[in-house]
Amino acid sequence: PTTEYRSVILSKIDQNPVTIIQGSTGSGKTTQIPQFILDDCAENKRYCNILVTQPRKIAAVSIARRVCQERQWQVGQLVGYHVGLDKMTSQDTRLTYVTTGVFLRRIIKSKSLNDFTHVILDEVHERDQETDFAMLLVRKLLNFNSKSVKVILMSATFDTNEFSEYFGSCITGRVDQVKISGEMFTVSEHFAEDLTTLGPMPTCDVSNPEVSEEAYVLSARIIGHLDKLEGCTLPNSAADTKYLRRGSVLVFLPGIHEIREMERLLEFERENRCFQIIPLHSSITLEEQSLVFSKPKPGFRKIILSTNIAESSITVPDIKYVIDFCLTKCLVCDLDTNYQSLRLQWSSKASGKQRSGRAGRVSSGKVFRLVSRFFWNTHMQDYGIPEMQRCSLESAILKVKLLGMGAPKSVLSLALSPPDLHNIGRTILLLKEVGALSTTADKNVYDGRLTFVGQVLASLPLDMRLGKLLMLGYVFGCLGQCLIIAASLAKSSFLATPYNLELKSFKQKLLWANGSFSDCIAFLNAYQLWESCLKSNVFRRRKDELEWGRENFIQIRRIHDVHTLVEELQDRLKQFNIRSNDLQYWSSQDKKENELILKIVMCGAFYPNYFELLSTDEDIALKEMCMLDPTTTVMIRGFPPNCGGMLFKDSIIKNTKDCGKAKKLYYDGTKAFVEFEKDPEIDTGKVYPAVYLASKLNNPQHRLQFHQNYMQDENSTTESRIFLCEEADCTRHSYEVIKPSAMVWFPIYVTHINSVSCFWGYKALPKNIEIMETLEKLILDSAAKYSSGNVALEVDKVVLIALTYNNVTEYYRTIVTRTKPTISVWCVDYGNSVHNVERSSLCKASYELQFIPFQAICFRLRGVQQLENIPASKTKQALFNFVQSSKGIMRAKVYSISAGTVNVDLFTKDDQYINQMLVDSKLCVVVEESKVSELSHRSWQLAEENCSNDEDSFTEQYSEMWHKLDPSSRVPIKKVPYQRVIHGPRTPYESSFSSLMQVGRCRKVRVDRNSINSFAMNQNPSTSMGLLMASAEVAINQSGSTMLARNTTLLPPINGLRSLLLLIFSPIIELRVDAKEQQYTGAICGLGATQMCNGEWRSVLPDHDIEVEFDTDITNQDVIDVNGIRMLINIAVGSQDSLCGAQAIHRIQTNVRQKLLGLLRKERPLIDTMPKLHDYKWRLIPEDKVLPHQVSDTQADKKDFYRLHDGVLL
Repeated sequence: PTTEYRSVILSKIDQNPVTIIQGSTGSGKTTQIPQFILDDCAENKRYCNILVTQPRKIAAVSIARRVCQERQWQVGQLVGYHVGLDKMTSQDTRLTYVTTGVFLRRIIKSKSLNDFTHVILDEVHERDQETDFAMLLVRKLLNFNSKSVKVILMSATFDTNEFSEYFGSCITGRVDQVKISGEMFTVSEHFAEDLTTLGPMPTCDVSNPEVSEEAYVLSARIIGHLDKLEGCTLPNSAADTKYLRRGSVLVFLPGIHEIREMERLLEFERENRCFQIIPLHSSITLEEQSLVFSKPKPGFRKIILSTNIAESSITVPDIKYVIDFCLTKCLVCDLDTNYQSLRLQWSSKASGKQRSGRAGRVSSGKVFRLVSRFFWNTHMQDYGIPEMQRCSLESAILKVKLLGMGAPKSVLSLALSPPDLHNIGRTILLLKEVGALSTTADKNVYDGRLTFVGQVLASLPLDMRLGKLLMLGYVFGCLGQCLIIAASLAKSSFLATPYNLELKSFKQKLLWANGSFSDCIAFLNAYQLWESCLKSNVFRRRKDELEWGRENFIQIRRIHDVHTLVEELQDRLKQFNIRSNDLQYWSSQDKKENELILKIVMCGAFYPNYFELLSTDEDIALKEMCMLDPTTTVMIRGFPPNCGGMLFKDSIIKNTKDCGKAKKLYYDGTKAFVEFEKDPEIDTGKVYPAVYLASKLNNPQHRLQFHQNYMQDENSTTESRIFLCEEADCTRHSYEVIKPSAMVWFPIYVTHINSVSCFWGYKALPKNIEIMETLEKLILDSAAKYSSGNVALEVDKVVLIALTYNNVTEYYRTIVTRTKPTISVWCVDYGNSVHNVERSSLCKASYELQFIPFQAICFRLRGVQQLENIPASKTKQALFNFVQSSKGIMRAKVYSISAGTVNVDLFTKDDQYINQMLVDSKLCVVVEESKVSELSHRSWQLAEENCSNDEDSFTEQYSEMWHKLDPSSRVPIKKVPYQRVIHGPRTPYESSFSSLMQVGRCRKVRVDRNSINSFAMNQNPSTSMGLLMASAEVAINQSGSTMLARNTTLLPPINGLRSLLLLIFSPIIELRVDAKEQQYTGAICGLGATQMCNGEWRSVLPDHDIEVEFDTDITNQDVIDVNGIRMLINIAVGSQDSLCGAQAIHRIQTNVRQKLLGLLRKERPLIDTMPKLHDYKWRLIPEDKVLPHQVSDTQADKKDFYRLHDGVLL
């Protein structure tokens, strides 16, 4: 249709400085109008340089290629594109398609439009922040120094008069409009009152947008009614459906929760009515999204349940019906907190028209709106709220500062839809907090000078905190890792969460995190393995890579996008002479030490998004768990009383099978408990991985379904007994078990050391040595009998593996723990795991080897814990040296058994007490045993006092708390669905977080469900120290009552870590002292205070102030050491002039890492915190008591980045 308007369009553009063109989707305006201008200039021999903006990269590239294809030109000659750092242009290029961001960078740099003859701003109806800011700058420059440039605004649906008035008010000449009409199939509209024959009208409240139950039911009935509408009779069997032709349905819902509810409702009719239901949401994988384009099975009706992603981003051609709930979830910046919140809102009429247009692409269609006609006409807004008025303004304000055309408030007030002035001022304060603007106190706190850090951040296509992560990563020698983390967080997560496979994907994420309890490190580990496979040509074909991605829950297309962004960020940083030279740290130093530094850097970048893990009452929780170990066991409650849970055994095992292998089931009252075996593949500390995974099943919105077994002999199972237990699986492997007896001392042969909290060995008693000799003979016989590599693999199967130590190859008994994507096994008699196993090294195990108990026993040193700030390799080596000096055989005294681990006091042959020696060597610290361990210890004390040398005789004499059930006495007859609500699985040891910021004091904190730390549990409940968690992103719920933390990282339990982190990374602090002024008791951290007219000092950004109480001694020397770290950061990235060469920056990196580790490794006993005397008050220390630092006004003391702290005269 655009071709018919060629002469009119060219005439309007030639006569007016600004032309507005409105054309329907598919009219060809984006591809044809730039060509009209190009051809017209060529015919009239006029110079031209046309630039066309697009909101998305993929659109800019594909349109440029489409134009070249039409003209049979090569991309990059006359027509090209520029997206990010991908530039396909030449000196001959006269038509360039660019993203809006690229256009902004070019005009901010030149401060003029005169490089172009025509600027075409396309898709202006989207009103995203970059497009609105581009219009602001174009309007300003047209009136200032670019009056000869022709500007064209184009879109499909927008208020042309509003845009005309905006540009017409400040330019010389008219703003003219062209409307291109395009043919479209008829789409009939139906509102809720037209559908009353199918069900009651949904209630609609303007002030409380929500999806009512009536709306779900009406939508389902509309879909069911379509067969009658089409005149089709549903066949009796699915085999007859091939004769039906049924139109596809697109249902617009506001979010993933509503999609699941709608799917649940349609699930009952899926088979009977031959529905093919496809969810469409930004969180599902790209492969799942692509299903919407597939043709439905013959006779099936395709039903797409989608969010507004299908409005414009994705076009499905075969849609005949649209059901519109008229709701959307919109990202809104909360004015009180400046946190972004995804809020449910009524959609606009323009959005509704866009949605209805999905049904008229290839044939006439129908749209069913689940609101009344009156509500649509009266209460629905014509257009949505522009992004400039509802989202964070950090990027826009930095661009204003780069332009240097005035204060941010005055410049942004000229936007088409100006943002709230309070929002502008608050964003400026946040930029000061990040270090992008100077924090130097002056009369105007709502403005500041752009710092060098701010210049770098403005050049990066990243959130401000992610940009700061790169700067700090550069200083601390981990830029390469921070680049990967920042790129992963900037893009939609490449870790896949397929629809209805959330539990399995979370299990894989735990595997990627590798015990770090960090989403960011999970991204890093996954990316590095993928990159390693790519470089080593593991993926010989594209198919291999896709298969690897499916097995590891990685979206290959998205991880390639992350890879591209990493390279782009590297190139952008090189422009500022910032390069990664940190490989030597990560290749040579201790892995845990590097991981700790990386976590500290992330905390610095994500300041002040800090949260503290709240403590739980261990006594109450243990009582609720009926004294069972919370690190291995979960609780399910709501069963019939009198141990009714045993009637649900099959359902309990079925519901928890994806979490891990169940070991035992316990029943008491209305509760049931599931005890799991440890998964050696996944590191989650003391808490078993299955407990983490089972907690994910505890979702009140989607409760588990349970079926009750009715038994043959009902009376025999309902005796009034309590504390019943049974084995979950009769075919479970047998292990060497240590039970309470008088024999608390025995020799052990240490075979494998993970840490002081986990080392393996077997009993060095004559009986066990004889078993090991028998095993050796049977293994040799089995290896000789069966050929290597010819073994069927499945998880939990016993196989033999050939391993070579000291040039000697021997076979060992193992069980398979993983078969995909690589093979992993666990050596059942020695305790070590072997990964990336070659199938050729495996051999079938004989029948006899299946049933000899596994000899490996897991031990832990009782009462001690490795210091988190000491390299793990150092402690491990010390323990190894003790074992080696005793030739592997140690003397162990059993203290207790908890979580399947034997807690021991360990001695060498010559009676050296290892536990105490590690404490004396400052490698470990003394800790209290858990309540579960103490309970177990009482049994061992009792056995020792009664001289019960035989384990079984002690068990008979002192019956256990739990009574074993006889499975043969209970034969199920039938299963019936249980209608009552069952709660769980859960553990009362699960804890929640609280925010350290003042704004979070009265708000709940919820961790995003996809985060590693969505289930948090203090692994050392005996300590009073709360663990610290940092979050890359914090949002707030619609009501403002709950903070939502995303992409979180849990910090290790280091005494004083919280205080030190705040001292290192807070922009400004003021130390607190006790009443006698003898010691530091805490500090207030934030942006400082400004003096009001009445002389009162008031906090600059009170919501983000943090009042910290020191739980360890902090001295003036610590303040000096903290200042030393801040000085080095300032020297490294304080200004463009301060950037050093490779050798100089390496010295700074080494120095700052040593200073940081020195602070963390300093012995800091916990002390009682002092009561707060002045909550959130600044300027309480008299000036004569302040001890100023001695490096004012130097490069080391950058008052616009990390100003140095003053001490207090004690």
